[in-house]
Amino acid sequence: MTSKDDTIARRLAEMPPKYRGIYKRAMTGKSRKAALRAFCLECCGWQRVEVARCTAPACPLFPYRRAAGAADVPVTGSLAASGERSPGDT
Repeated sequence: MTSKDDTIARRLAEMPPKYRGIYKRAMTGKSRKAALRAFCLECCGWQRVEVARCTAPACPLFPYRRAAGAADVPVTGSLAASGERSPGDT
């Protein structure tokens, strides 16, 4: 096992069994949704109700949470509204 594999195995052993599947899907790198859910669950002590009650608007993932309304998710190309420039802007 590599160091990464050891770390993942330790994390899996420490989390509630019912969330191991989502964590494994997240760690494949193929599911952004699973990664977001696993991150929020871990942050909130593996309590789904606490994820829904999350009050951490400074978290960069906050607008993308499942409990957030669709209106909270930034629209692609909205960098101009924030004053930031994308690399392709001239």
